[in-house]
Amino acid sequence: DVCSSDLVHYPSVSDSSLALFDPPSKEQLILSVGRFFKHLHNKKQKELIETFIKLQQSCPAYAKYRLVVAGGLKAEDQEYFDELKSLAQAHPSVTLLANAPFDSLQQLYKRAEFFWHMTGLGVDQELHPEQVEHFGITPLEAMAAGCVVCAYNAGGPREIIQNTRTGYLFDNPEQLIEQMTQLSLEKNNERRQVSQAAHDYVKREFSITSFQKHLFDDIITS
Repeated sequence: DVCSSDLVHYPSVSDSSLALFDPPSKEQLILSVGRFFKHLHNKKQKELIETFIKLQQSCPAYAKYRLVVAGGLKAEDQEYFDELKSLAQAHPSVTLLANAPFDSLQQLYKRAEFFWHMTGLGVDQELHPEQVEHFGITPLEAMAAGCVVCAYNAGGPREIIQNTRTGYLFDNPEQLIEQMTQLSLEKNNERRQVSQAAHDYVKREFSITSFQKHLFDDIITS
């Protein structure tokens, strides 16, 4: 009985996400995508913005970079969004983008050099596993588009990112800043390698074709 088996199938990434891979289109842009809300597994946008500000202050190589924090916003979460706007208002390199059209979001994935994901930061995942990232479809979409993904080392991202090969995992904001500083010294070589490896990995393991094959093979062998 397939329905009662222990088989787990991760979701797939669309072909349109994989088609966004275009290394020459990359800009000095860091992207983060996730719903704006405070409860449950919130995306830690406040901490993310604060870390970006510290990165710009400590590493001149990122002085001209922009941070775009995009995501869905519901009326009941407007107060939280307003808090983020207050935090970012003195920093013109930070843009908050609520309920962006799909095409605009796709272009951001295509153009972003880095993708940051902080869900679960500061959470005891043994006591509150529901507060870390469950799977992490946005980091996977970013990898498909060739972004260099830096994600908090917990939950789904820990399973789908091979640290230093297809992306980077960090345990705290200070470590993220250290990783970004080191990457700024690599003269793009490591970044290009990780970007290509991430895209290839997602195409191989998480494409719709791969999902269908894995599902069919497991049904046949069950």
